[in-house]
Amino acid sequence: MLSFAPEAPCDAWLGQLAELARSRLGRNPGDSRALAHAVAQLSQAYTRRAGALRDPARDPDDLWARLCFFLPRDLAKVQLPLLELDSVGALPRRDSLRVLDLGAGLGAVSLGIAQLALRSGFAASLDVTAVDSDPAALELFAALVPHCALLPAVPVRLTRKVADLTRLPPGLLEPRYDLIVLGLALNELTSETDTEALLRAETLLVRLAGALAPDGALVVIEPALRDTSRALQALRDRLAARRATPFVFAPCVRSGPCPMLAEARDWCHERVPTRLPPRLAELAQLAGLRDRDLTFSYLTLHAAARSLAERTAEAQRPYRVVSGPLRSKGKLELIACGEDGLTRLMRLDRDRDRTPELAALDAAGRGTLLGLGGGDHAERIRLDAQVQLALWQRTEP
Repeated sequence: MLSFAPEAPCDAWLGQLAELARSRLGRNPGDSRALAHAVAQLSQAYTRRAGALRDPARDPDDLWARLCFFLPRDLAKVQLPLLELDSVGALPRRDSLRVLDLGAGLGAVSLGIAQLALRSGFAASLDVTAVDSDPAALELFAALVPHCALLPAVPVRLTRKVADLTRLPPGLLEPRYDLIVLGLALNELTSETDTEALLRAETLLVRLAGALAPDGALVVIEPALRDTSRALQALRDRLAARRATPFVFAPCVRSGPCPMLAEARDWCHERVPTRLPPRLAELAQLAGLRDRDLTFSYLTLHAAARSLAERTAEAQRPYRVVSGPLRSKGKLELIACGEDGLTRLMRLDRDRDRTPELAALDAAGRGTLLGLGGGDHAERIRLDAQVQLALWQRTEP
């Protein structure tokens, strides 16, 4: 059973962020209300148009908010896709892992990889090429690299390149990378309703996949907003229909088109139960943001024809839960997605203790994988002791 409990950054590393805010940005680390205001303002900018940052020359507090709140909060987002890859042996394991970080910013994705590498042992160090259009952000990333041991994380060797996604530097894609990551950056190129934008994004990802090692992976992290998530789902459908590199690895266990695109109100995103460190939780509360749980959308692609469905190989009908638990009097329901589309799964409370699997459904949430044995597809399935049920729990509260 795959479980994921994000490891909070240690106080010493958070203290280093505060010191950089003081020494590099001239901000008072102890001014929580001013920092929380900067966090709230930047959060509103992200929501209005995900990925859109104001001109730092007009609002220098953006970098402060990114450094002292969004960076440490977002470290764990890339880690779930990596653990899924590793769970079926699809994550490259190297002494030194070559990473291309596009839209790198202050390094949240790369540092999240480095933190997990130390914890899971898939690499002893990272060789990161970081690309971003904001040189000031890359300078802060470089300033953080010498302090990886405080995070704690494996060492990072960093190469910085100032560029945007539409004009990648010559020669950038000539080496083979083990991982290519785009953190909260692809949304600047995509739109669910803009066919030309989707084609540009598809072309970019196919081009990037050509720079992957034969066992390499490409991970896209996006905000858990409806528009950005649906654009990512539409892009996933285009790539899946190609049946060529890059292959869709996750989050789907379904090979056909995404059924959630049929209704404009639906979108697929991830929720990782977690608790922020006290300092970050305080800032979140002051800024009017959630102080627990990470939410995001993601798409994992692979150079080879690999899939998260490999975890459910023994199940006749694999599903991925795409809703939170829907509780009403006397029952628990979950909406799940599989090869046969969306299905509403129901367990009566009186059946809860009839099998360990039925009891374990209480902890099921977005992203839980489960498999049913036998039976025909139905829009609603009652789970009881007569139904063969297997769970692959992906997150733990």
